[in-house]
Amino acid sequence: LASAFNATGAQVAAWLKAAGYTGEQVAAALKAQFNASASQAAGWLKDAFNATGAQVTAWLKAAGYTGEQIAAALKAQFNATAAQAAGWLKEAFNATGEQVAAWLKAAAYTGEQVAAALKAQFNATAAQAAQWLQSAFSATTQQLAQWLRSAGYTLVQVAQALEQLNLDPAQAMAAVRQAFNASWTEVVNAYNTFADALRPTNCGAAGCNQGAQLLQAAGAAAAEALKALKDAYGLTEAAALQIARNVFGLTGQAIDAALAAAGYVGRQ
Repeated sequence: LASAFNATGAQVAAWLKAAGYTGEQVAAALKAQFNASASQAAGWLKDAFNATGAQVTAWLKAAGYTGEQIAAALKAQFNATAAQAAGWLKEAFNATGEQVAAWLKAAAYTGEQVAAALKAQFNATAAQAAQWLQSAFSATTQQLAQWLRSAGYTLVQVAQALEQLNLDPAQAMAAVRQAFNASWTEVVNAYNTFADALRPTNCGAAGCNQGAQLLQAAGAAAAEALKALKDAYGLTEAAALQIARNVFGLTGQAIDAALAAAGYVGRQ
């Protein structure tokens, strides 16, 4: 038909559909006879069959197009959201979250969009989403924290997810705090459920040197760290003084100023 009528792919697709050929058969013909890209074939199939994104995805997959190619086609021809494309690709390929994340990234969806799609279509935990996003995007700690927050995961979920990736703990803590615009007290209360340095068994009113060291490495000033530990654990003034001196290296009036800023009344 293409040769006899000097026809376009769009015309041939419509004629084959009218003749009773299936979408799967037409997709294969368009690829074989027109060397059609996935996007071209998707557009012609969509118009000829008034097809849905799910249908076109299945037909293109059967015709031998890759997940990466189809993801780009869905974005171009259906203006598909990342979540829509993820759902169609998952169903057609019986694909994993890791595969879909890579295909969506190749189709130029953003990390934020892909994070939301993984949560919506795979019911991914924050830890799963973080792993798949890191693999697909070679993402930084800060990017992961921001994308997971935007997808609706909680501060605790994101903090634990980054911890499970064995990232630098101080960098991860700083990234989580920035992503959620959280106070240091909120960060401590989130991390004390799983971070050894801040567990109540290792950190309390009588002292919390390891926790203070972690907060310092994450960017907390002495007064900020002391206030957070005071709010979370009731850190005593004597313990706060020791942390100011031994962890933050403060002396004299600098110690007094830090303790006063942290809310120790005797120093104000």
